[in-house]
Amino acid sequence: MIIGTVHWIRATSTVFLVALTVALAGPSAAPGAAARPPAPAAQAPASCDARKAVLRRGNIRVFLRGDAVRTYLLCSDRLRTPRAYHKRRIDPAEDEPFDFSVKGRRLTYTDFIVTTQTELLAWVDLETGRYREVRIPKDHEYDEIRALGPDGAIAFVTTDADEGQRIWYAAARANALARPRIVARATDGDIVPGSLAIRAGRVRWKTPYGPPRSASLSGPARTVPAASRTCNSQERLYRKGAVSIFMRTVGNIERFYLCSSQLRKPKLFLEKNPWAHPPIYGFRQFGQRLMFWIDWGGEAGTYGLGWVDLRNGRQMDVEVEAGFGVDEAVVGGDGAIAARAGKELYYAFPGRRSLHRFKALATITNGEPAKQSLAIEGGNVTWRTTAGEVGSVPVPANP
Repeated sequence: MIIGTVHWIRATSTVFLVALTVALAGPSAAPGAAARPPAPAAQAPASCDARKAVLRRGNIRVFLRGDAVRTYLLCSDRLRTPRAYHKRRIDPAEDEPFDFSVKGRRLTYTDFIVTTQTELLAWVDLETGRYREVRIPKDHEYDEIRALGPDGAIAFVTTDADEGQRIWYAAARANALARPRIVARATDGDIVPGSLAIRAGRVRWKTPYGPPRSASLSGPARTVPAASRTCNSQERLYRKGAVSIFMRTVGNIERFYLCSSQLRKPKLFLEKNPWAHPPIYGFRQFGQRLMFWIDWGGEAGTYGLGWVDLRNGRQMDVEVEAGFGVDEAVVGGDGAIAARAGKELYYAFPGRRSLHRFKALATITNGEPAKQSLAIEGGNVTWRTTAGEVGSVPVPANP
């Protein structure tokens, strides 16, 4: 920083600048020392072999230069020296472009503008450096599924809560991509990544649940209904005898269905956000109830134990608190769940619509509990030790 001290003398009506004294901010410079020159601006790479490329794939290189204004530069089989193809202002916290893919003569990628919180899809021509982009509409979550048409048009998928997915299309124009518009609403959701394609005037895709789907690029937006569900569906998580558990993802919601000897058509019994895999697991049957673990998201305190009634699809669950390392759990005849964590026993009573929170029941003191020995029988929680000794504790009255 430079600080200027200006001395003025007024003579009649004219003001003369007599002297200008310049001092450097901070510690005094030594007499005769030269001022430090300004830092040079970021330089474009001298060749395609320069370091710090954000993409290296065969002869393709993408370089970024500049701190406040970012310049995008490209090398390819045809462009043997770095060519600037795009420039824009950026935020210091801005990340690099990502998710690069090549189709024909175009390199496609995803970019993000921090200042406006806008995600965009872009492509650059590997032979000419021609650049096009389309911005994901506000309030719509990009699902990381896209397709590039032979003319440079872009189709992409967004997820909208529990309404399924929407397919957008940005047509190619002479100087830009058109504003994206919805061409299809896939209510069954779960479009298979990599299956989206633009071909013969239609956008095409696949889901795990039925035949390939498509929609016209020129007509009104088409709502594509979900494929019919049967007990022979392929999206099965569990099967034992007549009992099957199926999962279907619709938008941001995972839906779980039950088939059994009493339920001959899939019965919806649970919905959750799709943040974990496997989302429900550890199935074990107790009479007419199938117990399972639920992963609500993978963070501390977001696991649960639950069951579904094989006769009617009724479901209950209880949260397992952080640090509660359950080694074994069982379901009683009334739907209560007993759990063992080491030698500590816990119990969750059934309520009208869900299970009550786990409460401490007792501590096992007669030895080391054997695996898979916990049970709820005759109003007692029982177990067996590794030495074969049986222990029990009565269950208190349901509050």
